[in-house]
Amino acid sequence: VAEMPQESLLGLTVQQLTPEIAQSLKIKDKDGVIVSNVEPNSPAAEAGLHSGDLILEVNRQEVKNMDEYMKAMGNIDKQESILLLVKRNKHTRFVVLEARE
Repeated sequence: VAEMPQESLLGLTVQQLTPEIAQSLKIKDKDGVIVSNVEPNSPAAEAGLHSGDLILEVNRQEVKNMDEYMKAMGNIDKQESILLLVKRNKHTRFVVLEARE
């Protein structure tokens, strides 16, 4: 199965965390989706997300892979803010993506 990056309205492109990506980014985690691109001036950029960030949860729902990520994102109303649990290096923090009309 090809691992295709997924675009979203939030200016965020993510892809499945693979062993190869984890090794290249020195990530020890096995689960999650990795941010591969953040568009300038997007909600994702305003929230401080960067390429290489690991998304572990969407609105307090654990996401271990792209299927779970897409399902979690599909359940979100476009008017809602989104709470992401993001890991960068050894630090894990919550990030809020503000909805845009």
